[in-house]
Amino acid sequence: AALGDPGRADVVLVTLNATDDEDLVPLFVAASKSADKRKRLFAASALGQLGGPAAFAALREQLLNDSVMAIRAEALTHLLDNEAADADLLAAAIGMGDEKVRCIAAGAVVHKNPNAAAAEVLERLSRSREASISGPARLSLLGMGRKEQLAVLGKMMGQAETPNSVVRMLLLLIAREKIAAAAPLAESVIGSKRPLHIRVVAARTAAAVAPEASRIVFESIRNSPNMIYRVSLLKILADRKDAGAYLAAIAKSKLPVGVLGRFEQARLGQPDAVDLTTRVQKALRLGHPVVVNYILNRAIEDAESLGAKADFYTPAVLRYIASVEADAVRLGPQHRLAARLAAWLVDLGTPRAMAGIRKILAGRYSAVTRAAAAGVLGAKNKRACQLARGLLKSPYQELASDAALTLGHFGDPAAEEYFRRILSHEGGYSINEMTVASWYLLKIHKKSKTAAEELAASVK
Repeated sequence: AALGDPGRADVVLVTLNATDDEDLVPLFVAASKSADKRKRLFAASALGQLGGPAAFAALREQLLNDSVMAIRAEALTHLLDNEAADADLLAAAIGMGDEKVRCIAAGAVVHKNPNAAAAEVLERLSRSREASISGPARLSLLGMGRKEQLAVLGKMMGQAETPNSVVRMLLLLIAREKIAAAAPLAESVIGSKRPLHIRVVAARTAAAVAPEASRIVFESIRNSPNMIYRVSLLKILADRKDAGAYLAAIAKSKLPVGVLGRFEQARLGQPDAVDLTTRVQKALRLGHPVVVNYILNRAIEDAESLGAKADFYTPAVLRYIASVEADAVRLGPQHRLAARLAAWLVDLGTPRAMAGIRKILAGRYSAVTRAAAAGVLGAKNKRACQLARGLLKSPYQELASDAALTLGHFGDPAAEEYFRRILSHEGGYSINEMTVASWYLLKIHKKSKTAAEELAASVK
């Protein structure tokens, strides 16, 4: 009913997309053919996120036939991101009338298999007055060996009037296409007055293409007074195989970044679980959001590569979650970080991690338990249901809601009564809540795939 109502349909599509459920592909395929261009653009993004043969087929159709060129460009971008664009499709895109589509396609052809046809298109596009068109075209030509493009690009990226968004796009393209000849461009941005987040992207780009990247990044860390910038660049440096001496110099520092340098030394050396736990605790004790986020990202990486051996993070992570402000009315940045760390513990799933989260959830109702429950909801592992079932009967609505959403995501029957209550009291709930309750009831009864196909007919 809501999908057939122009006033509610968009909200329903956005809400369903937030469930990140691959069963929804038929619905977004239908949206990709809607008469409403906003729905079609949203569908391109949703299909690129969900992926799969049916999603890619719909994106191909959008690229070849949509009446709005911006949607064609969006579709092509998602196809390339998923490595789902073949040579014939790229050749067709190069022949289209839109500069942006042709530039994206020609750049991709150059990356896959440089040829004269792509070079000819890039030459024409390089003369565009739009920096967002001429810049990528010139970069692709530089990657083909046209060295004269370097000076033009250097001038473009050095001009204050060139938007930061364009500079960022060019840096990302240099890194993605591994254009070694463009390394001086990344270096120049690192030392520029561009915003910190752009200079971090430049450092990451330099690490991908510049032979002297470790020295360049180290010097930038040493010369910057900004904590966020230093920590962001430390990760780039620590990921490089030739960074040992530079990392040792940072580890000797008494600055906050030195704590992370010492952690990285232990992590990259001969790891001792007790020593690593101590170093993680010292880093998290700083409480600075950028440091906590750094440890979280490393924990995620190590869990993927080490599995249960990454349990050395657990004691320090549990201590941090328990330390966030308990009496906060609204969850702030520290609580959101605590929630992400809780999700990591659930996904790790070791006995110590699960017992620790269970203990926090059993404590008094506070911002700490709310953050932990949000973390359970954000976990990707089905063992989250073990924790959620215990919260489902909580007298606190926020905890019960997080528990039900967790169970619904995995199609766990324990949440059926909760969702049925929402549907039976329709007047008291928002369209978002009604949508999620309906969808998760379908999942619980294993009808979501067929339902998505039936619902597709309601999209206009």
